[in-house]
Amino acid sequence: MLNNKGIAMPLVIMVTFIMALLGAIALQYSNSQAVAVSNDLRKKQAHYLARSGIAATSSWIMNNPNKADTLNGKRCEPVYLGEGSFVVEVKKPSDDTLKLISTGTVQGVSDTISMTMIREEVIIGGDGNPIDPNGTPEDNFDYAALSKTILKVYNNGEINGNVGVSGEKTNIILYNNAKITGKQDYNLERELPDYEEPNNYRYAGSILLSNNKQTTISANGDGPHYYESIKMNNNSTLTIDTGQNKDFCIKVGTLDFSEGNNSEINIIGEGRVLMYVDDFNPEIKNNVTINSSKDPSKLIIYTKGTQNIFAMNNCAVYGGIYAPRAKVIINNNACIVGSVAANEIEVKNNGEIKKGTVIDYSSGGEKIIVYKKDQWGTWK
Repeated sequence: MLNNKGIAMPLVIMVTFIMALLGAIALQYSNSQAVAVSNDLRKKQAHYLARSGIAATSSWIMNNPNKADTLNGKRCEPVYLGEGSFVVEVKKPSDDTLKLISTGTVQGVSDTISMTMIREEVIIGGDGNPIDPNGTPEDNFDYAALSKTILKVYNNGEINGNVGVSGEKTNIILYNNAKITGKQDYNLERELPDYEEPNNYRYAGSILLSNNKQTTISANGDGPHYYESIKMNNNSTLTIDTGQNKDFCIKVGTLDFSEGNNSEINIIGEGRVLMYVDDFNPEIKNNVTINSSKDPSKLIIYTKGTQNIFAMNNCAVYGGIYAPRAKVIINNNACIVGSVAANEIEVKNNGEIKKGTVIDYSSGGEKIIVYKKDQWGTWK
């Protein structure tokens, strides 16, 4: 019979060794897994630090677009947040493109990402919003009344549409059964910009119509017309024929309806009338109708004058009035179907503004540079 007593000890030693080896392997695997998890966590933290760097830099560029080019080729010093930091570099691959490259680092683990920003030139309208050159007029101006200072509606006055003021909310004043049907915006950041007039006017003299007289002026493809004065009295009619032109520009030294008494301006043809007025004999009154086609998209009246403009006593204007330095007063059953943008606006005694057209700022809006976020990416 064989003696097995000598085998037991080596077997115990071998099993113990194998168990110790397996334990060491398991411990090493566990440590490597812990390191991997820790590195993965740091990688994510570094990624979000890098995004913070992109966010801070892109925000500065959008708020300071005219200084954006000064960042080209620059790399900031490390910005420390918590246990990590980020560094941002700005490159300019083309005239209209900036690339932001941001590296976040947490305890020796880094992640680098990038973002492209596109430079654009836009025109800002008087309401502070960009004008879309491909959009419709309604897209570009959404106010029935826009005032640089005070907007006052009272004694059954009414505005059907949105209104806005550059000042505080208290600058929109309503009382005695007044009504505004649209939204009320205040603290608008932009002033009403000056507009640019056409040049090379053709001198066309003056027009005086009274006592049922009628006359017609036509575009004829001969450029903008300049009239020293247009004065209309007592049932007279002025017809403006735009023909097939998109816009018929007319400059008027003095526009006078103070004794209008049922007179009217009639607009025919396919285009708009853009009327640039130096001075209003300020009262449009007594059943005068400006633009009897009743299509408000056919007419915009511009003036840089400072005197008050009164629409009163059952008169009607179909179109836009743009008077950035003047006060416009709609009184005694007068109605403007279109838009009014002025230094100050007052609607009272059953006067009314109905939204129905647009003030076209594209000829005189402020052109500014903007940067827009385009694409995120990784940096290799």
